[in-house]
Amino acid sequence: MADPDVTIHKALDLENALPVIMIMLARNYDMLTVIANSLDPATTAGILKAHELGELFGPPPAFDTDQISG
Repeated sequence: MADPDVTIHKALDLENALPVIMIMLARNYDMLTVIANSLDPATTAGILKAHELGELFGPPPAFDTDQISG
């Protein structure tokens, strides 16, 4: 039987989910950056600079908002 005086904090309670996910994504990004830098420092530097400027690498949005709104 659980002790009623003991508070158990769950990492993925709704209150904590977003910060936990953001921290884990940042850790993954950091590790991938370290690996990429060891393989190709020049390309990695270019990607990091683009990210600093707010650029993203990926396909365009999968839907057209003009089609949704009419």
